[in-house]
Amino acid sequence: MNTLTTITSVSLKHVKEKDIFETVQHIIGFYLIPIICLPGLIGNILCICVFLSDTMKRFSTTKFLLYLAISDTFKLSNDLLYSLVLIIQSINTEFGQELFHMLYRYCHYVNQVVTLCTAYLTLILAIER
Repeated sequence: MNTLTTITSVSLKHVKEKDIFETVQHIIGFYLIPIICLPGLIGNILCICVFLSDTMKRFSTTKFLLYLAISDTFKLSNDLLYSLVLIIQSINTEFGQELFHMLYRYCHYVNQVVTLCTAYLTLILAIER
C-alpha cells in the first residue's frame, strides 16, 4: 500500500511540474517573446538601414555594428519562429509537434551559431574601442 502511495505522489508531482512548465511556456511563448522580439526586429532593421548609408560606411566600427545587428536579427527571427510554432501547436497539437521536431534541429543550430557570433562581435567591439 505504501508503494502505491509513493507511485501516486510521484505521478501527481510529475503532472504538477508538467502543468507549471506548460504555463510558463505559454506565458513566454505567447506574450514575452513577441513583445520583446518585434520591437527588437524593427530596431535592428532600422539600424541596418542606417549602417548601410554612405555616411556611416567610412567608420570601421560601423561594419562590426552592422554585423552585430544582422546577427541579432537572425536571433530575434529564430525566437519569433519558436513563438509561432507554439501558437500553431496550441491550435493544432499534432501538426505543431511535427513542425517543432522538424525545425528544432535547424533552429537550435542557427541559434547557437548566431549567439556565438554575437559574443565574438561584442568582444571585437570592446577591443576596438
